[in-house]
Amino acid sequence: FPALNAGLGGDRTDHLLWRLDNGMLNQLRPKLIVLLIGTNDLTLGRPPALVAEGIRTILLQLQKRWPQASILLEGLWPRDDRPDLRQKAEEVNALIARCAGGAVTYADFSKALLDPSGQLLAAAYQSDKLHLGRGGYEKISPAIAEKIQQLRGQLLGPKTTRGFSMNPERRPALAAAIC
Repeated sequence: FPALNAGLGGDRTDHLLWRLDNGMLNQLRPKLIVLLIGTNDLTLGRPPALVAEGIRTILLQLQKRWPQASILLEGLWPRDDRPDLRQKAEEVNALIARCAGGAVTYADFSKALLDPSGQLLAAAYQSDKLHLGRGGYEKISPAIAEKIQQLRGQLLGPKTTRGFSMNPERRPALAAAIC
């Protein structure tokens, strides 16, 4: 699949909703959407339930706009830049994990960024303990790529003479019904 990264530095759920509401991504016709958003909402001081609600609203918008697309919803990655935010990220993850079902697949890749005792892998993060460094991307990318390949296999139906057709069994269900 060709890929587009539509994320922006410092992005929050309300920013992405604004872009969706104002047609910023209308020209796209995605087959698979990978969604990772919410950690900057926590930095702003928003409570986990509000962040999760923002993510749920985004899922509804995505499914309304692109009903043919599958969505890989990533759990927030662990962070230790502020003592309270790691636990809050875990709370968001527990809430958004409930959104899995239909076209939405939830995956938490946090373990790739933690040592066996549950501490951040120092080599995975930049000195701010929030942003991944090269080592972090090297750790997490294989897990994400594996999940994308798995979803891609579910998404694609039998080969046709013109390429692939969508698997009719992968039709989406609205996120409101599942989280």
